[in-house]
Amino acid sequence: MKLYDVKKEVEKVLAECNSARDNDFVLYNEVAANLGYGYMSNLRIKEWLELVYCGALPTFESVCRSRRKLQEQNADYRGNKTAQERRRKSEDEYYAFFGGKV
Repeated sequence: MKLYDVKKEVEKVLAECNSARDNDFVLYNEVAANLGYGYMSNLRIKEWLELVYCGALPTFESVCRSRRKLQEQNADYRGNKTAQERRRKSEDEYYAFFGGKV
């Protein structure tokens, strides 16, 4: 799946589903459902991996990356303040552990 298409699908889900703004697993599940593959609980891991491998479904990383970029560009797609603060704190801990931003 092309990154442009992933971005479009992620943007659609972020606009419609508030809970997907704070949870990447919910976001991925909704993207898969919108693409016609149903919810992830209905797929076996082997089926899911084959769909990702053949490009029918985007990788989890691509969906997360698209979410971060869209939230950076558009404040309306950002999650609630608690989730934003939790992400910022995790980021600070990560930078402290690895010696700062690169």
